Amino acid sequence: RLSKQIGGGMYADVPKAEANEDRLSGAPFILDLIARYVKGNADATINPYMPDPLESLLLDVCKRENHRQTLGIEPQVQFEVFQELFREQNASITLDDLKLYLELVASVTDSAVIKRFTNHVFLTPSENAFAPRYEVLRVYFIARFLALALSTIEGKGHTATVARLLALHKTGK
Repeated sequence: RLSKQIGGGMYADVPKAEANEDRLSGAPFILDLIARYVKGNADATINPYMPDPLESLLLDVCKRENHRQTLGIEPQVQFEVFQELFREQNASITLDDLKLYLELVASVTDSAVIKRFTNHVFLTPSENAFAPRYEVLRVYFIARFLALALSTIEGKGHTATVARLLALHKTGK
């Protein structure tokens, strides 16, 4: 970064596009990838950034948790639970919310499995509830949902659909 800043000072008059990694703060990297995809990809059915490089890492973490805690929940299903949970819930996730999502997404009703799931590495206890261990996980799952939803919309006549989708997400629906 320092060499880029020095070089940028020497060649300040030369136009260049700012990269996300050059910013001291700004949009998370995954959101930057989505913005590049939507902005520069004329064919919305082909995403140059797929497959998602973080998905395999997070699925491996879920696989490890399945083995470590003997959850009996497939890694892909755990991934779906967290995607829905982090996308739809505020920063605080109650035990009842967690039970509901485990039942609806993973068909888990066993209280022992639910208790072990509360110790998942993606969750951290907070006051009478749970929260994502890392805020970047919450951002990732929201960004992933939006990217997948936007990639299913074909053509340029769906601007209203995209706006409605974003508005629904903003209101928690």
